[in-house]
Amino acid sequence: MNPQELINAKNLILAMPLNQVMELKEIYGESWSSISSPTTFGKKFKKEYDNESFPNLKWHGVKPNGPNHERYERIK
Repeated sequence: MNPQELINAKNLILAMPLNQVMELKEIYGESWSSISSPTTFGKKFKKEYDNESFPNLKWHGVKPNGPNHERYERIK
């Protein structure tokens, strides 16, 4: 993710309700449609998560209906 994408992601995470599991598409809401490659973007987002860029986020794995449905929860 570039620096602006990282800032945007952190702001969207802060806007998430606490303790609610959401797919990345739900976190991004209307702005999700402007992402040119959701699969590639999702991989970048997960890499940032793995690198601990989002300490207030918890990963819940992949939704049972497909590998491109990563789920996250804001925990603080």
